Amino acid sequence: MRSKDLANILAEQLRRAGLPEPEREYRFHPTRRWRFDLCWHEHMLAVECEGGIWVSGRHSRGAGFINDCEKYAEATLLGWRVYRIPGPWITKSHKAVNLVERALNETHCGHPRSVIVSTDEGTNYCRMCEEEAYTCPECGGFLFCCECGRISVIGGDDVQATE
Repeated sequence: MRSKDLANILAEQLRRAGLPEPEREYRFHPTRRWRFDLCWHEHMLAVECEGGIWVSGRHSRGAGFINDCEKYAEATLLGWRVYRIPGPWITKSHKAVNLVERALNETHCGHPRSVIVSTDEGTNYCRMCEEEAYTCPECGGFLFCCECGRISVIGGDDVQATE
């Protein structure tokens, strides 16, 4: 099955699961024409649906595989978390939906998203290491924990972590 078809099926499965709608065919690189099949820009999370893996499709042949390695490496250098989802995880099981759900609820380091919280006194701290979190001097909208390095965006009572 083609990657585009798999992406359509997965997007529908995610919708039925009540998960946020992904952007499709998102161009992530400033100079290259690379696109992600599905992504959640605010989470810096991307999904690539890998079709044709049993029939020597483009992604599993030499040149295509090497090109994909370059694309994924560049995406990672830009801060993206890229999950490669093989077709059977979409068509024969719920692995793809479960993986995306977990990824949307975790930071890049694997801890729960809401790790930075605000107290009534206006102090912000990291739930994981209990160190104080500070406002970014450049943008003022981000908080980071000097101890564990997590970055979070202010949102409601909790500060929601992102990459």
